[in-house]
Amino acid sequence: MDNMNVKLLKDPNFLMVMLATLVKKAGGEIRFSTEDIESVSMQDLMGIFKDTDSDDFILRIVRREDYADYIEPEPAPKAAESTPQRYALYDDEEWEN
Repeated sequence: MDNMNVKLLKDPNFLMVMLATLVKKAGGEIRFSTEDIESVSMQDLMGIFKDTDSDDFILRIVRREDYADYIEPEPAPKAAESTPQRYALYDDEEWEN
């Protein structure tokens, strides 16, 4: 995939164009519930492919393990760090207020 295609996939406008295309293709309306949205997890990946014979785009739910080499690992949760006690710059016995 060349750099222009990668930029296109990262562009939020392209996502809106794809969604508009799907809604238009489905007759102008697609309905889904809150439960439908909540059923999607971090394990669900969507792949976008291009059929080189027909120039069609294909959206497909793919298995994470099939693309493990291409997926950035999920960041590990940060451990809670304690903040060291801070002292004023002039916190000594000779400093007068």
